Amino acid sequence: MELFRKAERKNRLTFFLIGLAQLLLLCSCSDDEFENTMQPSRDAINLNSDTLQLSINAFELSNIPSKVTDESLLLGVFNTDTIGKTKGCILMQFASSGTITFPDNISSDSLYMRINFDDIHHSGSEIKLQLTIKKMKQSLNYRTSYSNDMDVSSYVDNEVVLSKTIEIDTTQGYYIDLPLSTLKTEFREKIKNSQGTFESDEEFLKYFPGLYLEAGDESTALISVTSATMYYTYKYENVLGTEIEYSTSFPANKNVRQVNIIEQTPDGTDLGDDFLVMSPGKKSASFTIPVQKIREKLKIKTTNGVAYTEDNKKLAINSAMLKLPVAKIFQKTGAPSYMLLIKKTEYEKFLETTSMPDNVNEILGTFDSDDSTYQFTMKYFIADEMTKESNEDCEFVLVPAEVTMNSANTIIGVVHDAKLHAVLMKKKGENPVTLSVVITGW
Repeated sequence: MELFRKAERKNRLTFFLIGLAQLLLLCSCSDDEFENTMQPSRDAINLNSDTLQLSINAFELSNIPSKVTDESLLLGVFNTDTIGKTKGCILMQFASSGTITFPDNISSDSLYMRINFDDIHHSGSEIKLQLTIKKMKQSLNYRTSYSNDMDVSSYVDNEVVLSKTIEIDTTQGYYIDLPLSTLKTEFREKIKNSQGTFESDEEFLKYFPGLYLEAGDESTALISVTSATMYYTYKYENVLGTEIEYSTSFPANKNVRQVNIIEQTPDGTDLGDDFLVMSPGKKSASFTIPVQKIREKLKIKTTNGVAYTEDNKKLAINSAMLKLPVAKIFQKTGAPSYMLLIKKTEYEKFLETTSMPDNVNEILGTFDSDDSTYQFTMKYFIADEMTKESNEDCEFVLVPAEVTMNSANTIIGVVHDAKLHAVLMKKKGENPVTLSVVITGW
């Protein structure tokens, strides 16, 4: 019995020490470690929430840069009554092939370009691409930011390399081959007397600045180009009398520049009471977050950069969710998987440089198919605004976005969407833009 009492006293002491350690751990935590987190309900001093309806407005983005890292270049024309005409042309440069061994006794040669694509939009029963290819007379600067609506006249020569209408048959594969026969002789002679011309990108671009791929208005297809390569091939007999075929490639890769020229004319379409948001284009939307109204309705006050609830408890933003309803998703284009909310004062900088969203100035939203809304977590933006002594309403711009993920499915890059997407956003109606905020005080 005495042993049982001793064991019981020992257990009580152990539980007491564990409880004391947990209490000391909690006491050692600073208030800052509890900000913007949900605490147990027994600790709550104040709980408040509100839902606000926001007004959405049409907005036109400024010049959109054609980024160096684009892997989806639009080429062709897509025309519909709902979103108007989208036309894509490309200024395309090619990387050098390296040293080429060229025998004198060639029997035949050819020069052509293969274009690979992964997506196609078309209108009408015929799927055709009307193309005119011209030589570039001036090289692009790799570090210059070129916009999607740039004037190409100073870069393009009048010499036509190819003028052709291509019937696209995807059952044969997602690629098209374009003969560049008019350049074949020139390439052959240059290769014979190259003197280092083909050994570096810099020297090759001096000789061959690139090609301009211009889509004609008779096109009924718009393709998303993923890669393009020029091939120079020739045949010759070796010393044993065997015919050998050799091919050297000039890829339009990331070591050189490509610029996608985009022309969109949706102005004549009937959108009703909704707003058109397109990529990769200028049509978009904006709305204002009523920061001061949020402060007033939730009775938040700020002193020396610290926000408090109405009963002087430290503010924590439990949640802040913005829902942006979609009025219509166009079947032929689909909706962007992501939308980016960017402060109006920051969006031009984002378009030029891109960056990872910081959840305050740039907030990434995903599409929820259950209720056809884009949803944005505004918690960190609201928390940041409430630390300011005075709050001005903040205008955000909506930008269709695409993301890059690593092998662990973690987002490592966000850029303006380069593929054709279009949705209508509700201007008014039964399902408005809403911002729901829940706060607590501790």
